[in-house]
Amino acid sequence: EIIIVLSGTTIWFFIAAIDFNDAFADGVFNYWNLMVFFYAPAMAIMLFPSIVASSSLTRNMYGADDAKTLDEVLESKTGRQLFKTHMVNELSIENYYFWREVTAWKKNYSRNSERDRLFRFRFLVETFIESKSIMELNLSYEARDGVLRVLNGNDALDESVFDLCYNEVYQLMVNNSWPRFQQSALFDRLERGFEDADMQLNAGIDNGIDL
Repeated sequence: EIIIVLSGTTIWFFIAAIDFNDAFADGVFNYWNLMVFFYAPAMAIMLFPSIVASSSLTRNMYGADDAKTLDEVLESKTGRQLFKTHMVNELSIENYYFWREVTAWKKNYSRNSERDRLFRFRFLVETFIESKSIMELNLSYEARDGVLRVLNGNDALDESVFDLCYNEVYQLMVNNSWPRFQQSALFDRLERGFEDADMQLNAGIDNGIDL
């Protein structure tokens, strides 16, 4: 490509310098137009492979839209099963369970009684939020303290009580677990659309974890 550009530039300077029949001097022909006419396709030829390669690399690393793609997987029963299995293998299953429980919390909040809300709230706090809980999450001080303030009666309980924790956990799944899942055999199975995914998972891929 460089040779093509250098050759074209040399030819252009030669023609412009000679200025056949004083075409440029008389305003009959502008050699700059010739330069543009030559360089436009030349530059396109040079840049096209790089643009394609860069676009392909970006798609391979991140996907068109990571969050949206992960959402689509989580909306599918088989997708959830396979992603959950991956989270078990990564020893980060608490993130998946918390995502699932808070999704259900928000979905059912308006239809649950105040008693049921309080019961579920305490269950989630004791399971995921409190220090040394059975599935303690990796949360920021701000996120954890916000929930504990509600538990201690300093703030009111509402549907959004777990939102900050949920967002942090979801970002952990998107930024850490999801890229590794995309590189796993489980994701390949999902991509190929295995119809027997449930059977294979029940055969032991899930390491005995209830799906």
